[in-house]
Amino acid sequence: MSGLALPLLAGLAGSLAVSLVMTPIAMRVARRVGFVDRPGGHKSHRDPIPYGGGGAIFLSIWIPALIAVLIAQLAPIDTLAATFGEATRPYIAGLRERASQFYWLRGRGGVACLGAD
Repeated sequence: MSGLALPLLAGLAGSLAVSLVMTPIAMRVARRVGFVDRPGGHKSHRDPIPYGGGGAIFLSIWIPALIAVLIAQLAPIDTLAATFGEATRPYIAGLRERASQFYWLRGRGGVACLGAD
């Protein structure tokens, strides 16, 4: 397994876990507050379909990414390189250098996601 495989698998697993948790929650909240697509007209479904899945997908991408950035900022680079392999050292350094851009982008993505639903 290459040095980048473990961090990529961890990110995918984290994203899947957040998605599996947040999607049912988003569906329940959407039904409770009436944020649903109602059948009728040109729509072929019979029951109301909850909106809000975009928010769950947004969180399933950004929560693992935020955790990765926080780990890259807080943990010693030598420890991370030893854990994930020396091939990850430049990526960890890049995350540290661009962390402020990540936080700005995360906020802008949240605004776009909320506007899309």
